[in-house]
Amino acid sequence: MPNAWAHAQAEAERLKEGALPNLPYKEEYLKVLEDINGGKLAYEDVQKPMTSEEEYTSQVILDGIMVKRHNRLLKEIVRGRTPGPHDPSPQSTVWPVNTAHLRA
Repeated sequence: MPNAWAHAQAEAERLKEGALPNLPYKEEYLKVLEDINGGKLAYEDVQKPMTSEEEYTSQVILDGIMVKRHNRLLKEIVRGRTPGPHDPSPQSTVWPVNTAHLRA
């Protein structure tokens, strides 16, 4: 969870600056990023989830990271890079990924 939290903090900062990538993030993830920015959510709240709400928040953070990873993988595929054995499959993406900007 430490890496996921660091990523979420960086994304929260991008959101605050208006520089968050235009990806199909879930509303719950954007709310978590706002809570991080507002000081309502700290690493200790998700480090070792004890309640169902903490577990849910941890999962929302991990799901948000997967959106960005899947988008990066799709860009690499479009550029001609062959995915490696440890790369997630683009078919396993549960969010519709808008790739129109990649084809332009």
